[in-house]
Amino acid sequence: MQGDHVGYIALNVFHDPAHILKSFIEAQGIIIDLRGNSGGIDAMTLAMMGWLAPNEWVAGRMRTRSEEIPMTVRPRSLIYEGPVAVLTDGLTGSSAEFMAAALQEIKRAGVVGTRTKGESLPAEYTTLPNGDVFLYAVMDFVTGEGKRLEGIGVAPDVEVALTQKSLLERRDLVLEAAVNWIDSQEYLPPTRQELSSGKAHSDRRVAHELNKKSVAKFLGFYLDEQNGRQYEMVYQDGTLAVRVPGLPDPLAFDPPDAEGYRTLQLNPVSRIRFNEDKDGNVVSYTAYVPGGEIVRPRIKNNPKR
Repeated sequence: MQGDHVGYIALNVFHDPAHILKSFIEAQGIIIDLRGNSGGIDAMTLAMMGWLAPNEWVAGRMRTRSEEIPMTVRPRSLIYEGPVAVLTDGLTGSSAEFMAAALQEIKRAGVVGTRTKGESLPAEYTTLPNGDVFLYAVMDFVTGEGKRLEGIGVAPDVEVALTQKSLLERRDLVLEAAVNWIDSQEYLPPTRQELSSGKAHSDRRVAHELNKKSVAKFLGFYLDEQNGRQYEMVYQDGTLAVRVPGLPDPLAFDPPDAEGYRTLQLNPVSRIRFNEDKDGNVVSYTAYVPGGEIVRPRIKNNPKR
């Protein structure tokens, strides 16, 4: 832990991600240090990103002359949904910089440090008759958004370089900047009691993205695991609504006001917590659903879109 609120993971010792995430699940944020990491097995990278991704997505594509191979991230059994900072430097390469780029593209992490190595292509080698080794690329690689990393690398969101002065003072300016970045993010981690009673799902939004005058701003989903039905949560003219498949209009509720956050009771044990800024704008929410099961909420009104 950095201080008493930020989890720190050096990926080259990331032996048991499930165990580590459980210990960090109440953390205000997590730092993944990829500095000096020259890469490894792409399948392992995809699996590790699954601990941070609430939804399935194609993080990159390998291309040969005859086919394209999607690199898909699939959610794991435990998801950490708080802020994530990825630390990079000029030695971060291959699957490590792929991880930094993938999480950055979907705005799942902020990249802090310096530009990565820009060596992302899978390669093989052969020994020449004189004993020299010839290394050559066998596939092309692009990110999920089609960006090429080879020769370019990943540019950090927060650029921080180590200095001679900071090294002599045994200060890690990159790590300090990552902690400051996490502290600037709006996130309300679940308590241990809440985690023990149900599943936590959260989706962070900054205030300007939640314009209360807009109709049906998307917030996230509830999923009823018993029957597979998906319930869409929207924010509509200052009112939270739950959209149920098959109904033309959302079921709307007025969450009660409370200092710092709002709570909407869906049933005696399930609730949604809202985190607001000083002006009362919703900037984040966390939904707690015991067992992933949804109990149909009482209808207060049925607004038209």
